[in-house]
Amino acid sequence: MIFWPVIAYTPFFFTQWVSPPIRIGCFALLSIYLFFSSKRYSKDDVGVLCLLILLATLLMLGNSSGMQDLIKSGNYCLTIFFGWGLSRHLKLSRDRLPILLGLYVKFFYLILIFSLLSLIYFFTLGELDLFGFKSDVFAHLVTPFGILFKRSVGDFVVYRSFFYFNEGAHLAIFYAVNIVVVAPLLKDKTVSFKRANLLGGILTMSMTFYVVLFVLYGTKKMLSISGAISVFIGTIFLIYLIQIFDVTSYLSTDDRIERFVIFFNLMAEANATQLLFGHGVSFFQTLGFDKAFNSGFTLSIYETGFVGLAIQMIILFRLSPHFILFVFFLLVSNILDPIHQPLFWFLIIVTSQALKNESVADTTIGSSKGPLLK
Repeated sequence: MIFWPVIAYTPFFFTQWVSPPIRIGCFALLSIYLFFSSKRYSKDDVGVLCLLILLATLLMLGNSSGMQDLIKSGNYCLTIFFGWGLSRHLKLSRDRLPILLGLYVKFFYLILIFSLLSLIYFFTLGELDLFGFKSDVFAHLVTPFGILFKRSVGDFVVYRSFFYFNEGAHLAIFYAVNIVVVAPLLKDKTVSFKRANLLGGILTMSMTFYVVLFVLYGTKKMLSISGAISVFIGTIFLIYLIQIFDVTSYLSTDDRIERFVIFFNLMAEANATQLLFGHGVSFFQTLGFDKAFNSGFTLSIYETGFVGLAIQMIILFRLSPHFILFVFFLLVSNILDPIHQPLFWFLIIVTSQALKNESVADTTIGSSKGPLLK
């Protein structure tokens, strides 16, 4: 029940399947349950509460379209509130963490299996749109097991398989972080989970997977001299391969650059108040652009200003004070908008708590061995 409302939100196609009142209502009830499952309150809770109230006030002041804007602002804060409630829920009992981490791992095994079945079904039986996800606007292919996207690479035609995610890049970032961060937490199941996510990343055929994987791996290795050298050599080699095979010509780079250009043009016309506090969450819809911002940074700056962006990042860091996860957020926020995705918060909070428990366990073991070493 905890996980169902998570996949009813972006970045899944299931958002088209579940009506907004049911989706928001169930998600709100879940968030309230998670938050009040623990009766203990700490100084960190007070800090997060103050920050969330500031963000909500900022969004309310930017209200420009009445009830529609109010609902969108409430949903904006509700997603962050969900992450906060999940953090409190996990702190109440250590027995809950293995259950939710295991649920997350099984879900991604299921995603891989469905991605493979989707390809097999398409090549044998063709398309079948059971859930009404087919669209005349987007050129995606639909099977009972997921979404496919046809892409031409030179003289070859390949099919990208990414479950029921909106885009391959949205799934690719999770595959990458699963390999570098989540898999090592599974101990005896680390190798199998890494292999599964590597295969899944290949099936998405998204350059985002390799970039995020390389940066996260490099972040972990940069702590040693040999690791830093290997990362430097790997970076040069990767740039060389991109130039040789002209990888950028097969990517959506031009589209992403165009969206960034729209953002910079709009911000160049903004006044000091709009730069600091944003234009409001519904203001962008009135401008008449065919393309919206798909970067979390540009969207947050435009809607809530640099003050709102700072508040969101501080809340994130207070709930998940781990450098590798913060790097992950900074990296993927240039590509998409993770902070508004419940699945992102689920990953961040569960993984952060697991890393914290692992750090405490290592410290305890080290201190218990201290006298023996002496």
